[in-house]
Amino acid sequence: MLQYFKTAFKTFVVLVCLLPAVLQCRAQQAAWEDTIVLKEDIKKNWKQFIVPGTLITVGAAGAATNWGIDKTVKNMRNNCYPAFNSKLDDYLQFAPLPAVFMLDALGLPAANNWQQQCWLLFKAELMMVLLVDPVKRITGRQRPNGASNRSFPSGHTAQAFLAAHFFHKEFGKNYPWLSAGMYAVATTTGALRVLKNRHWLSDVMAGAGIGILCTELSYLTQRKNKKRDIAGMPLIFPAYQQGGFSCVALFKL
Repeated sequence: MLQYFKTAFKTFVVLVCLLPAVLQCRAQQAAWEDTIVLKEDIKKNWKQFIVPGTLITVGAAGAATNWGIDKTVKNMRNNCYPAFNSKLDDYLQFAPLPAVFMLDALGLPAANNWQQQCWLLFKAELMMVLLVDPVKRITGRQRPNGASNRSFPSGHTAQAFLAAHFFHKEFGKNYPWLSAGMYAVATTTGALRVLKNRHWLSDVMAGAGIGILCTELSYLTQRKNKKRDIAGMPLIFPAYQQGGFSCVALFKL
């Protein structure tokens, strides 16, 4: 039994190590076509960057200058809800994601099938993680409650608006009121972060912009040929035999 767990663990490690290679293989396979598609889509859809760009710019400027609104909002919070605490924001940030797949299960029309949705969501989440955490470390902004120096931007808010915008991209055209509800959930998440004294208002604004931006970039880098977008991904099968690792990679040319 112990040997079985050792083998399973080693296989898991190999999978984790191979993931960047899988992503890199797919990126190289489609690099030329994706570059052309991305340039064309950015030209056509540049207006979609106005909202996230504005939120990020205003939030960053507020954080850099310690603008008065941050302090005003904090004082209002301290006067009205000094002992406020809740864990609701930890769950609300993800709420739009299961909603997408629930509507898929109900057979409601979406912009993409569930396989493509998973790939689009993976790309958006990966971009957000690679962006938010380094910025937190670089800026080193202190939280309003003094708990740490990782205040800017708000990761919870970035996740919430990434999820809400993902829902909007899939179902917003056919179900605008549901889409508006998901944005309301994301806004509530940001408000709770401020009420809990974990973030400044500018942190929340920048986080919202980052979440929307990552989702937009994920969709803009989607292949035009949706079937090939999924089928073109390499498949790698790791194996462990006689104390050594091996793998088989399958590519569709």
